[in-house]
Amino acid sequence: MNVRLVRLFGWFGIAAPVIGVLGTVLTVTVAPSFSWGGNSLADLGLVEPASILFLATLRATSGAMLAFSAGVYEWAKDDKVGQAGFVLNFAAAALLFLVSMPEISGVQGLLATAFFACLPISLLVLAYYMREKEMWTFSYLSVACGFVGLAVWAPQWGGHVIQEAVSFVVCGIWSVALGWWMTRREEQF
Repeated sequence: MNVRLVRLFGWFGIAAPVIGVLGTVLTVTVAPSFSWGGNSLADLGLVEPASILFLATLRATSGAMLAFSAGVYEWAKDDKVGQAGFVLNFAAAALLFLVSMPEISGVQGLLATAFFACLPISLLVLAYYMREKEMWTFSYLSVACGFVGLAVWAPQWGGHVIQEAVSFVVCGIWSVALGWWMTRREEQF
């Protein structure tokens, strides 16, 4: 494991959810027709000027997530389960980037669904890897955040914005915690 890379890419784990949440909140403030009860976050990408800010937010967030997933790879590459967790985490970041692209005949909804499935599942897979490494606190945090990120989709509300926001925020908490831990790794000789 290259500890310097793990530390560097850990900062992107902290940055990704911060960029995503702040950018989305800012976008909502310039989208007066947006409703927390009747829309989905993707609706922010359909109306000017909010769409420009929202799509830029998605791209910046996915870029930070991609860099963070490179750190997850460097940290977990010694194990097949860790590699599987990396693949799912990387796939979630790539899916988020694809969601930010111009609408292609309804494909964005499928991409968003895949993103909101892939991200919490990656946490659950990495929880197993962390358990193998006896990282008990992070293993429990990963299970809790991954479970909430998936379970929030069980109830049906007016739009999907509540589920999307809760899922992203709980997975973001995990990302910040693991990112912070990664930035504190020591050189191994």
